[in-house]
Amino acid sequence: MVIRYGELNHIQANAFASLQNLKKIVLNRNKIGTIDHDAFAGLRLRKLKIQDNPSLSDVPYFGDIAHTLVELFLDRNNLTGSYMTGVILRLLFNY
Repeated sequence: MVIRYGELNHIQANAFASLQNLKKIVLNRNKIGTIDHDAFAGLRLRKLKIQDNPSLSDVPYFGDIAHTLVELFLDRNNLTGSYMTGVILRLLFNY
């Protein structure tokens, strides 16, 4: 699923619940400022791209997808650096 150059400003919990076969979500160049805790609940994503959303300052909770993600792109947002490093390490080493 690709939603780019849109007006998305919030991703609700269970936003993709009815699309459980999704393997990739691209939400680049929107106006996303918040992503609810369980936005990706029930998914088995392999690739997640949330880039170029300057209003996004909190790292989303990855929950179910933390164990299936192979590629994660969160650059060009307004995320804090030291916290991001921990998130990336947890995803890479699955802990």
